[in-house]
Order: sequence, then structure tokens, then C-alpha cells
Amino acid sequence: LWAAAMRAGLRFANLAQTVTRYRRHAGSHSRQTHEWIVTKSAEVRRDVAAMLFPQMSAAEQQSLVDALTRLIGGGRRWVDGVYAMARAVALAPAVPGIAPDWLIAQMQAHLLRMVEHALSRKLIDYETLESMTEGNGDFERWRMAGGGALDRDIMALVAAHA
Repeated sequence: LWAAAMRAGLRFANLAQTVTRYRRHAGSHSRQTHEWIVTKSAEVRRDVAAMLFPQMSAAEQQSLVDALTRLIGGGRRWVDGVYAMARAVALAPAVPGIAPDWLIAQMQAHLLRMVEHALSRKLIDYETLESMTEGNGDFERWRMAGGGALDRDIMALVAAHA
């Protein structure tokens, strides 16, 4: 429903106040059809990624969805997820109807959670992050944007886990 509304041009906003409540209990439909909901949610996320970032390949869109919907451990999927997020940040000014600064801030906060998660489990280290930065221009530009604010935040996490 939400994705269809976005495609139709409906605009959304984050509100500070609660405007609706959702109640779940053992007999609720969402509990009884959990697997179906998980499958449909993944489909919606892929559709939204394709709608917002048509310039990205299907593989990049899937990596973005994977990175944003679960904390991926280390390895190639993690790297691909970070690169897809960096590409989405680079494309943010071209996304219609979404404030680029807001989108970039959301991506940055999520990336820092991913880095924290991977560092705390020793799935990545300083060398991995530096190699990734040297290997991807979008990630390098993102880390250096705003006077290197993201880079400083990442390095603070690395130092905290050294």
C-alpha cells in the first residue's frame, strides 16, 4: 500500500507525535502469516529501491535492501551493502520528493550501526575499511563529505574497538 502510494505521488513525512498504533497478539494475522509478511516486505523493499534508485543495477538495489534491512556480518555481502549505500548517497540529490540531507543522514546513521556491529564481532577492521575506501569512489567521497565527518565517526568506532 505504501509503495503504491509513493508511486502515485503521495508524499510522506516523519512526525514527532504518534498518529496510529498497531497492536500484535498471538492470534493476530501478522503473527499467523509471518513468513508471508517477511517475503512480501522484501518484495516491497526491492520495489522501493528500484523506484528511488533506478540508476542502480538490480544487484546494487538488492545489496542496498540487504544492508538496510538486516545487520549483515562481514564478507562480500557486507562490502557490497556498504558500496550500495554509498551509491545511494551519491544519487540522493536526484531522488524526487525526498530531502537529500535527510536521506544521507539516515544512511550515515545506519552505516555507523553496521560498522559498530561488524567491529564488535571482529568481522572487519581498520585495514578492511581503508581498502574499501580506496576501492570505491562513492564510499571515499561519502567518508570525506562535510569535512570528513563520517570518516571521523568511523575512525572513532575503530579506535573504540582497537
